[in-house]
Amino acid sequence: ISDQHYDQGRELAEALLPFLSDPTPACVAELAIEVVKNMARHDCLRGVVVEGGLIPALVSVCRGAGARAKVAEESARALGNIALDEAYELQIVERGGTQALLHLLSADNLSSSVADAAYEALANLIDCAAARHILAAKGGIKVSRTTLELICRACRALALASCDREQLIEFRRF
Repeated sequence: ISDQHYDQGRELAEALLPFLSDPTPACVAELAIEVVKNMARHDCLRGVVVEGGLIPALVSVCRGAGARAKVAEESARALGNIALDEAYELQIVERGGTQALLHLLSADNLSSSVADAAYEALANLIDCAAARHILAAKGGIKVSRTTLELICRACRALALASCDREQLIEFRRF
């Protein structure tokens, strides 16, 4: 990507920032977050999202999403996409991303799509020692049997990627 296109991408990311705040109507926030999520999927644009200052906004959205399930899901997916690049994992953790994702998982009315997105984002952060430390301090992730299958699929995928199994989250029998 050229410097000019990179700068244009960063300007777009910065322009989306105000649309991620609470007073924004849900439909507008959903569209803005979807653009951010899709930008973060691409290696060449991930840095644009980070430099545009969107990590704190996405973390904030995850913490305050409440009944806005689609907004919470897309925010978690965007954080997960950013975490695909190890260079940005620590920034997510330092800005409270791990706690925000755990907050989503603790919601009383947790939808399966939000849970999937949060688990996937946490799986992308598991290589970061700071994220593992936070998870350990919180006692790991407590899951229901319905979400255990998703986690097992993620663990299998990590194992296939030659991941050290000792780094994976420890599960206890229910």
